[in-house]
Amino acid sequence: MTIATGAIWARPTWGTFWTWDPRLTTIAIMWLTYAAYLFLRSAVEDPGQRKRFASIYGILAFSSVILTVVIIRLRPDVIHPVVAGPSVTSDSAVGDFNLTPRIAQTVLFNMVAYVLLAVALLWERMRLEARLERLQARKSELLSQL
Repeated sequence: MTIATGAIWARPTWGTFWTWDPRLTTIAIMWLTYAAYLFLRSAVEDPGQRKRFASIYGILAFSSVILTVVIIRLRPDVIHPVVAGPSVTSDSAVGDFNLTPRIAQTVLFNMVAYVLLAVALLWERMRLEARLERLQARKSELLSQL
């Protein structure tokens, strides 16, 4: 979604949808890597083999995350500034999270909202799983009576 909306924003701003910036390119590679992960999980039918392949692929795919984080600190020609931590190539990197109070409040609010959403989804998942287990138990009980 970020790549698509970024391209829409970049067209009027830079005159092109894609600039082949190292950060853009590595994020696109990372996105394709994890899209392939989803395809891999749906392609393997055996659950044990699926778990094994997906876990190995997931560990290897994490290298694209590391590449994305490192490339913006090593390449001097990136168009996006480094905002978290020092940059090897630039003294002008922000890197210290100097947020205005209003933006800090917004970030904190969103973090809390997403944590609460994750907890609610996890709670619902656990509730559904418990109901499924009770249903399976009742089904087994009814079948054993026949």
